[in-house]
Amino acid sequence: MRLLMLSTNGEPCGIADYNSALGAAFVRLGHFIDIVRIPRFDPAGLATACEVFRGRLPEFDLGLVQHEWGFFGTHFHQSAQRFTELLKSLRDEPPVAVFMHSDFPVLPRSRTIPFYSKNAKVRAAKRAMVSAINRRARVVTHGDTAREQLIGYGIRRDRIDAVVFPLAAERDVVKPRPLGTQDTVQLAIFGFVSEYKGYETVLNAMRLLPDNVTLVIAGGKHPCNPGDQTLDSIFGFLHTGAWPRPTMPSLPGRFSTADRERLRKRVRVTGYLSQAEMVNILHGADIALAIYSEGPPGSAALGRCCR
Repeated sequence: MRLLMLSTNGEPCGIADYNSALGAAFVRLGHFIDIVRIPRFDPAGLATACEVFRGRLPEFDLGLVQHEWGFFGTHFHQSAQRFTELLKSLRDEPPVAVFMHSDFPVLPRSRTIPFYSKNAKVRAAKRAMVSAINRRARVVTHGDTAREQLIGYGIRRDRIDAVVFPLAAERDVVKPRPLGTQDTVQLAIFGFVSEYKGYETVLNAMRLLPDNVTLVIAGGKHPCNPGDQTLDSIFGFLHTGAWPRPTMPSLPGRFSTADRERLRKRVRVTGYLSQAEMVNILHGADIALAIYSEGPPGSAALGRCCR
């Protein structure tokens, strides 16, 4: 079988890693693949990539598209419109499968006219995208919960396949070390630093856990999202014990100077790490954390954790 993939590729991106691993698995099964690269934050480059994908697709037996909202626009309305245009422009053959890595956004309710007008446009873009998917593509998502969410948004049940998150077998498994009650327990949370990955939760937990529990935050800002403030929020929490935009109740009791000093000694932020450095961090951890408060239904970070 000949497969053409539309995805990020060859850059620090979890979905690019996911697509590369998927392509390598197809090659091992004897299939031929080619990849049309989605350039990040480059509208002209995206338009060219979609045109190339559309033009070359008839030469193949199957098209695979890795979908994440940020690949197709800087905000949901723009991203949904561009993705809808791509699906509408494709011929009826060959079949196309879309791997959905992001949930649809939750729209705030408001009676004010500006918000109502904006939400109406977003809902129209969402309806158009769902209609285009139902007409032209199959959807692959990870797990039954994600599948039910997409069905709730209007994607036809018979258009969605829920799969177990794919993982390659690890050849050199590092067994957990035995821990005594007085041993230092190393926690690790990893990947590009974004708020939805649960840093607020784990830092609040660190305030409650005993002093023999330490935390490594392995990763830095995403190079394509330099304006993200999550790293600043983490350092702010270590000094104040408070998250700037809390989503959970504040912990009781005062966060004294001594408390802050003890917490800072137990938390280490590494910044960006190479693949080899990340592996060393994870192999040295007793517990790896993937506390996603929201976000993609089956992140590629899970695959990196389990390798």
